[in-house]
Amino acid sequence: MGKNLLENEGIEGAGDVSGNTAVESKEPKFKVNGPMKNDSRFEFFKSRKFLIICSVLVGLSVLTSVFLVIPALFAVRSAQNLFKSVDALSDPLGRQDLGGIKTGIEKIEQDLKAFDTSLTPLAWIKVVPVAGGYWSDARNGAKGGIAAISASKALIPALEPYADILGFGPSAGSGQAGADGAKTAEDRIDFIVEALPAVTPKLGEVSPQLVEARDSLAKIDANRYPEEFKGIPLRHAIKDVQSGITTFTTLVTDGKPLLEAMPVLLGMDKDKTYLVIFQNDKELRPTGGFMTAYSLMTVKKGNIEPVSSDDIYNLDKRYKPIHDAPKVFLDHIKQPYSVNPGWRLRDMNWSPDFKVSMDFILPEAKKAKLPTVDGIIAVDTNLLVSILEVTGRIGVPGQGNFSAEIDPRCDCPQVIYELESYADVEKPIVWDPNTGKIVFGEIVDNRKAILGPLVNSVLKNALAQPKTKVPELAQKLLSNLMEKHVVFYMFDENTQKALESFAIAGRIKPAEG
Repeated sequence: MGKNLLENEGIEGAGDVSGNTAVESKEPKFKVNGPMKNDSRFEFFKSRKFLIICSVLVGLSVLTSVFLVIPALFAVRSAQNLFKSVDALSDPLGRQDLGGIKTGIEKIEQDLKAFDTSLTPLAWIKVVPVAGGYWSDARNGAKGGIAAISASKALIPALEPYADILGFGPSAGSGQAGADGAKTAEDRIDFIVEALPAVTPKLGEVSPQLVEARDSLAKIDANRYPEEFKGIPLRHAIKDVQSGITTFTTLVTDGKPLLEAMPVLLGMDKDKTYLVIFQNDKELRPTGGFMTAYSLMTVKKGNIEPVSSDDIYNLDKRYKPIHDAPKVFLDHIKQPYSVNPGWRLRDMNWSPDFKVSMDFILPEAKKAKLPTVDGIIAVDTNLLVSILEVTGRIGVPGQGNFSAEIDPRCDCPQVIYELESYADVEKPIVWDPNTGKIVFGEIVDNRKAILGPLVNSVLKNALAQPKTKVPELAQKLLSNLMEKHVVFYMFDENTQKALESFAIAGRIKPAEG
């Protein structure tokens, strides 16, 4: 009965007839046969797959070091050396030491080549999105820089004999470095004549190198870079370099015919007389401004004779209009066109093509007894202001002082305010078409009195500036030429072609579309 009771209760181990109750053992149910085995979680680290992964990672690390990290470090170091060389060049440039400049250029060339070489192991990056663009920019910059340096090294020897006149000191080691070397206006004109035969052939030699430099640097995407980096206007600096090399390349490639024509322009074989027209760019007209005054300028063997000028109204006073003015003048300039529709000389620069306008004006001006000339030069007020920015304030006998300083009365250069003041005293003038006499208004000779002495003083001051200001003057003149503040029309066919090839003849080029 007891046995059945225990079995009914479901107590395992009961069945001992002696009445002792069996207690379940706490030992593990499984048996261990032999030594205990390792945990299966560590089996992967001993597997062949793990060894392959480790090998791949190590290989990638080695490859990264060989093809990226180490070459990148060399490239960065080369770039740092290059920046130091470029920065060091600013010192001899500031001192205008030609010897130091030559040494600095050679060091830059050496560092440029080293930088270009350091980029070669990283060539695979060019196929990588984004990063490839920066690698290409670096490579194009190096290639362009090497070509530009090579061109400059070829040009310097041709200009070196005239370094002092150009505004640079003698080469280091000459024993004269740092000498003042200021030259007279006559010396500088002589330089132009003497240097041309030596410089002109060199231009053809360096043109391919400059074209290579221009094209390589033009491939750099300046917009890829920030506006500013560590206080440096990076994007603007890149664009300045690209623009500068483009301008210089144009000067060299297109300037050779002009240099060859310079002896003719400077009257080396025969005296030249030029009509100089002053255009007031504050009163816009198609060729660059209202023709407010004119001068006759004679050039003899490069030397400019004293300038005399006259008011355009005085020339118009001697002219009898025979052509009807365009409708726009009749509609908008009531005096004098409401009285007589005859086209005035002062308004005849109506074609934006300078040669076309001058070809129409000159025969009419000769009817007003304008002397025969060999060519026409038009300048506006920007040229005058640019020169005064370099020379500073100048005095004009009997007229006072003039400068490029901003005058608060007009928020414009003081010389412009004075010239406009003289112009403002003019009154509307109407001539009798039959007698040529004034029937309304009067001629006031203020502009005649000021322009001649002013231009003469400005020219003399500019040509007599010390050597330290010559490079800035040259830069100002070049800017005015490129921006068409000065335009030329020469009646000698070859000279005119040279001017047009250099794009300073004010021509409108034919185009489609």
